[in-house]
Amino acid sequence: MKMFLTRLGEGSKMVVTGDLTQTDLPDGKSSGLKHAVGVLKGTESSVMPVIPQAQAVLIEKGKTGEVVQEFDLAATVQAPVEKGQLLGRVYFKLNGETLYTYDLLSDREIPALTFFESFKRILLSLCT
Repeated sequence: MKMFLTRLGEGSKMVVTGDLTQTDLPDGKSSGLKHAVGVLKGTESSVMPVIPQAQAVLIEKGKTGEVVQEFDLAATVQAPVEKGQLLGRVYFKLNGETLYTYDLLSDREIPALTFFESFKRILLSLCT
């Protein structure tokens, strides 16, 4: 995955898919594929952070395995959430030096939950 990300060209787009049941991480460690930012008091409960325009990261041959990705991501955000709102950052580091930093932005708008919408959800949950 790191090698793929380092070769993504300017203006390129990428879709990452996977099977959430298949992981080689130790028990209790969350998969990045599963991770989404929780939205408080929103019409939806989560929003997926995206990198809007990734650029190629050139790494010296043989050192791609040494690149470390660090994520600084908000655990929750307060609704309303605007499309493109900053949710965090991802850092690509080599030997402790930051090579590239990318903003992680909201992939969509999430309006705040209104009283009427809350009431409607309660009624629907009681009827089913």
